[in-house]
Amino acid sequence: MSSACRSPKPWRCSPATAFPSTPASAPAWRPAMRRMREAGMQRLLISCWPGECRAALLDAAGRLNRLLVHRDHHPASGAVHLARTRATAPDASGAFLDLGGGITGFLKRRARSRLPAEGAMERVQIQSFDPAEPGKAVRVARHILLEGRYLDLDPERRGVMFERIDDEGMPPLSSQRRQGLEAALSSIGERIGVRLKRAAAAVDEDVAAAEAARLDGHWRMVEAAMRSSSRQARRILAGPDGLMRAVLMLEGATPDEIRIEHPAVMAGAIRSFFARYPDLADRLAAHRESTPLFEAFGVEDRIATLIDGDWPIEGGGALHLERARLGWVIDVDAVARTARGDRQGLLAGLSTRAAQTAADLVRMLDLGGLIVIDFPTLSEPKARRKLAEHLAQALADDPLRPDCAGLNRHGIASIARTRRGVATASLLGLPGVPSFLHEEAHLFEDLRRLAGKARHVRTGEPLELAVGPSARRRLTDGGLLDRWAEALGVGIRLVGSRDGGIQGEAS
Repeated sequence: MSSACRSPKPWRCSPATAFPSTPASAPAWRPAMRRMREAGMQRLLISCWPGECRAALLDAAGRLNRLLVHRDHHPASGAVHLARTRATAPDASGAFLDLGGGITGFLKRRARSRLPAEGAMERVQIQSFDPAEPGKAVRVARHILLEGRYLDLDPERRGVMFERIDDEGMPPLSSQRRQGLEAALSSIGERIGVRLKRAAAAVDEDVAAAEAARLDGHWRMVEAAMRSSSRQARRILAGPDGLMRAVLMLEGATPDEIRIEHPAVMAGAIRSFFARYPDLADRLAAHRESTPLFEAFGVEDRIATLIDGDWPIEGGGALHLERARLGWVIDVDAVARTARGDRQGLLAGLSTRAAQTAADLVRMLDLGGLIVIDFPTLSEPKARRKLAEHLAQALADDPLRPDCAGLNRHGIASIARTRRGVATASLLGLPGVPSFLHEEAHLFEDLRRLAGKARHVRTGEPLELAVGPSARRRLTDGGLLDRWAEALGVGIRLVGSRDGGIQGEAS
């Protein structure tokens, strides 16, 4: 192991220190952009239905790089709330806040900052939420950041900032282009920080200015709510919807195609949305085939593999992924690959491939918090050190720069990765998540299957959907059933069922 990778505990290693070619000061987005270019990312798939939006990024070979699930009824990262302080944590590590709507937030104490007094009102933004932890407060922060494709607005700064463009390792902007962007955005930049992204270099100045004006309008809503005399805890700005999250998932890249599946009633709204992004609008293609979008491109099969808790390792073996109380556990299963030959050599080769596959899986599902990987036990210290370096290198391209605790003599590696957004893995209903999330995932799966049957139903003939009591409440309490009926253009009749599922066939 190189001296750059040594620490008081010899097996501890982090990507930022293990590889000098990726300096700790390097921007987190640079590796992500480079990796997407090298992978030849070709296609963004978006399946948008009432209450749920799913998106998948595929590379040129059709491999699944990223997966997103967004459901409207969960607390959304990026949403801004006017919150009332309930109490300070017993260890003074943070404060619990009432965000309104029955949502509790946790504001972590930062260095050189004071926690709000009990009863004080705070403006906060939701950072992350894991529906698999229903009793746990959502993570919030005082620092507000309004995200867009071409730029972000940062209320704590002023001026037009180019550091992200300058640091992304691509050809620099010409002085004329830089001056044009600065002139177009200077009026907003006088009041609020405008942080340009690389995607802004590919569009006209007025397109970037239009996004800045739209986000500035959102910020003005937040400011108006703060000036209001109302002290009611409530949401004052919704977070990005499913379509916007799919665009943000591109991290500034432009795919060769964006293929989208949606009901006809949503066509106008989707066209209006993509009209804001001319570099994406000409890549848009409607999916009109009878086979559902995710099924047509093999994504549904890969999701089914994940739900079973397995993910194949190239060359043999598999990863088993499961939700645990404190985070995620990935177990490397050698299956029958080590039955003959040099057992330790075969295990070392399998573990090296598994390290890259596990890093890809973590990024694909955007896993956050504590992630424990159980590798086969390698008896040689040199082999363990080499595997630790492979794992650190595999994680070095992750834009969230996770900390990797190397590998101990039992084959256990632990990763700490920043939580962000709403956990896609939990929404998929992977092994170990609470049963209500499995039920929720099955409900939306049944609704999507119902959409296929709606194409063959006679006019005026309702479809039957078999649901349990909790699914019935989910559909009826928030109007989701009516939205699906409108989207499908056919009535939906709910019938009782112990285990859910669609009953009968639509004629």
